[in-house]
Amino acid sequence: MNPSLENLWEISRPLWRPLSWVYGMAVRLRRRAYERGWLARRHPGVFSLVVGNLSLGGEGKTPVTLALAEWLWALGRRPVVILRGYGGRGRGPLVVSEGGGSRVSPEVSGDEAQLYAQRLSGVPVVVGRDRLAASELACRRFRPGVLLFDDAFQHLRLSADLYLLVVSAARDPFSEPLFPAGRLREPPGAACRASAILLTRTEDYPERAEALFRRFSEMGLPVFSVTLEPGPLVGRFPQGLFPVSGLRPRRVVAFCGVGDPESFRRALGARGFEVLHLESFPDHYSYRPRDLKRLYRKAQELSAEALLTTEKDLVKIPPVAGPLPLLALSLLTRLPRAFLRWLEEQLPPAEG
Repeated sequence: MNPSLENLWEISRPLWRPLSWVYGMAVRLRRRAYERGWLARRHPGVFSLVVGNLSLGGEGKTPVTLALAEWLWALGRRPVVILRGYGGRGRGPLVVSEGGGSRVSPEVSGDEAQLYAQRLSGVPVVVGRDRLAASELACRRFRPGVLLFDDAFQHLRLSADLYLLVVSAARDPFSEPLFPAGRLREPPGAACRASAILLTRTEDYPERAEALFRRFSEMGLPVFSVTLEPGPLVGRFPQGLFPVSGLRPRRVVAFCGVGDPESFRRALGARGFEVLHLESFPDHYSYRPRDLKRLYRKAQELSAEALLTTEKDLVKIPPVAGPLPLLALSLLTRLPRAFLRWLEEQLPPAEG
């Protein structure tokens, strides 16, 4: 949401409570239909790992999925990333990357699929609103060892082997209302479907992180703390996203279209940038040339040295010649050793 819509939504949240009750009832009925076998579930036939969350965004799911894909590839497990392709025109299933960069435009694939395609070397990326159909395409084309599903925790028709639920300590899901009065897609009790909980933003909210660790542990779930930290500045090149050298701007104008824009502001501050202005766009926003021209004008008015955004935003920005560098602050994910040991124990034996 942009700031004005966010403020309006915050003010009007109590008015949405009746719709939240209706929505919650529909969510519970749907889940019960799958649990009782009234609606069929299906396994893709290859070891499947789902990364998801309970909220509408901003938990850190994308950087966690990227890190898992890289780790699985390093293990020689032949992962394929499968996601819905939110914001893209393609209904799928569609191969976005064969492991060597994107084959389609961001308008077709969506921004998150484009980020995976440009960041992951050797890891194919497939999108499809029907995740099972996308998995069938992935199995035919790539003979994967692991299917890694991004944001499929609520895709109940899919029966996977492992479910990792990413939860940010920035908010307490046990006190957050359901959509549309709040950000929750499901009641927090749905976490019992998870195989493990990955807590992010724990260093920013230590007290809440400790409380969440205790609540999820009481549900009998393994809980691991995952660190997200700002990485190097990257630029967009024909071959993908790569770190840039020789550019060390300090005074910047920043912008983003993500679920938690304040986390981006904190990351910039942690890296020592002086943020002269931060503009927030709706999540998955499709940038237009006039947006970039306006941001460049703002940066020049404030004597900024660069425009900074997120990797997820940079991959879908149209080429617009500007007077200042346009860069992204990468995000590094530190997966704890205890979690990686636990995860490796869950994986099937490696092939010969």
